[in-house]
Amino acid sequence: MKLQDKVIIVTGGGNGIGKALCERFQQ
Repeated sequence: MKLQDKVIIVTGGGNGIGKALCERFQQ
């Protein structure tokens, strides 16, 4: 997944896939 140069809005960031995506974006 190439997520650079994109604006990402993750709903449900506190759990499940939302949390996993948020953690990935922080890297």
